[in-house]
Amino acid sequence: MYVFVYGTLKKGYRNAHLLETAEFICAAQTTDSVYRMLVFPSKAGGEYTYPAVFNDGVGNITGEVYKITDDILIKLDDLEDEGKRYLRRPVKLDCDIDAEFYLSIEFEKPGHNQNIKYDEKTKRYTYVE
Repeated sequence: MYVFVYGTLKKGYRNAHLLETAEFICAAQTTDSVYRMLVFPSKAGGEYTYPAVFNDGVGNITGEVYKITDDILIKLDDLEDEGKRYLRRPVKLDCDIDAEFYLSIEFEKPGHNQNIKYDEKTKRYTYVE
């Protein structure tokens, strides 16, 4: 199966180790402009943040596509708390690969917007005004 990742699972980010045995296929972007990305503080504590994608917006999401095994899928579902915080859903991509990605079902907090960036120095997603 193929998975599309857009946050901390991408190359060079803090959860990329979960995909170290997966086959990187390509960089990609969603073809439907129906998403918005928000940033949240990590539930694990510390100073980490993470992005979450919702399907009630007007933007595209960029990320990476990987071919994964069932063992990797189990680890990703566990990380994303699939079925509780995220739902794994099919996504249309500009590379014409049938992939799935994690769509957030968390409660939206006031003040979030989809203008965020990742800061390599602090290893956090932050808002861009």
